[in-house]
Amino acid sequence: MKTASSSTIDIDEVDDRIVEFCSERRSTKEIMQGLELAGDVVNGAINRLVFKEYKLQLYGTKASLTFLRTSEKFQENHKKLETEAEFQVYKKIEEVGNKGVWTKTLRSQVGIEQAEFNKTLKKLEQKNLIKSVHSIQAPKRKMMMLYEISPDVSLTGGIFHHTEGNLDVEFVERLCQAARMLVAKGAKKAAKAHPDDPVLKIKASLVDASQMKEMIQAYQISHDPLSDSDVTAILNLLVYDGILEDHEVEEVEGEKITKYMERTTAVVTNGIMSTPCGVCPVFDECEEGNVVSPSKCKYLDEW
Repeated sequence: MKTASSSTIDIDEVDDRIVEFCSERRSTKEIMQGLELAGDVVNGAINRLVFKEYKLQLYGTKASLTFLRTSEKFQENHKKLETEAEFQVYKKIEEVGNKGVWTKTLRSQVGIEQAEFNKTLKKLEQKNLIKSVHSIQAPKRKMMMLYEISPDVSLTGGIFHHTEGNLDVEFVERLCQAARMLVAKGAKKAAKAHPDDPVLKIKASLVDASQMKEMIQAYQISHDPLSDSDVTAILNLLVYDGILEDHEVEEVEGEKITKYMERTTAVVTNGIMSTPCGVCPVFDECEEGNVVSPSKCKYLDEW
C-alpha cells in the first residue's frame, strides 16, 4: 500500500481528513492504515490537532493512545487558556465532569502555590470557563466544575432543594397534593367508565410516573421540568404515607413497570398486578363451591 509522505501532502487537507476519521476513537496505527498516511505525517498532524488546535482529544496511556474528535465548544474553551496554570487547572476540573472537585483537592492535584491558584481560578471564572457550586452534603466546601455543565443531583439535591441546599418543603407538599388529586381524579374516571367491572376499573385507575409527569406538566403545577425519577420520588412518598399503593405490572414484551393507585382496604396489595387475582376486590370470597370461584371467573379465562 502506498502512503502519502510529508513531502507530498497538503497539511490542512490531512488535518481535516484525520479529524473527520476520528469521529470515534482511533489509534495512530488505525489512522495510518485507514487514511493511507505515513507515520511522520500522522504524528505531525496529531501534535497540531491535540496541542495547538484542540480538534482531537487523546485517551488512554502512552502504550495505547487513541484520539477522538472534539466539539467546537471544546476547541473554543481550550483556545481561551493562556497560561500553563490555567491549562492544568481547567484539565483537572474537566476530568471530574458534573461531580465537581473541591478547591482544596484541586490545588493539591495541580501543585500550584495558593496565590497563583486563586488568581487562576478567578481568571477562568471571568472567562466563563468554570464556575463554583456548593454541595448539600458539604455546604462549606467550594466545588468547581466546567461552566456549561449542570451539577449532579448528589451536589444540589435536585429540583426539591433550594439553591442553598435546603429542602423546598412547600414545593414538595404542592406536588404531593397535586399527585394525590390527579390519582383520585383518574380513579373516579375509571369508576365511571367501568361501573360493573371491578378488575377493569382498578386497572384503568393505575398510573405510572411517566403518565403522572405529563399530567403535572399539563396542569402547569411545576414551572421547572420534572424527570420521571422526580415524579417517582413524589409518588413513593405518598406510598410511604399510606395514601397511595404501588404495584408491579407486567407490560408489553414482559417488561415490568411500577404503577400507583389510591390505597383501598378492599384490594389485595401483594404487588401481583399482572393477574386478575391481584386486583380482585372479592379475592377473600373466591373459593370453589362459592358464588365467586376460580372455575367461574371470566377474568382468569381471558387472562
